[in-house]
Amino acid sequence: MANKENVYADGIVNLAVINGLVRIDLGTVDTYVEGGERKQRTDVTHCIVMPLNNFVRAVGVQQRLLSQLSDRAKQSAAEATRHSDATPPVSADGQG
Repeated sequence: MANKENVYADGIVNLAVINGLVRIDLGTVDTYVEGGERKQRTDVTHCIVMPLNNFVRAVGVQQRLLSQLSDRAKQSAAEATRHSDATPPVSADGQG
């Protein structure tokens, strides 16, 4: 098995399909000052290349993950609402 390499990216810089292969350019954002102004530049650092059918499968995996994250956020919000509803209101004099 080949060595696994972890790659950090701030985001996807470009996405293209060329000859049935999906090319995903990943990049990082660099902040610098030029002429007294703060500017940002995105540099491409890595490229992922995969067959189109595997890319489609990867998008499905990501969609399922987003759905799970959304469900968890909704559950957390519902639990927070239940806990806040269970706490009796307190008046300004602290007597309830």
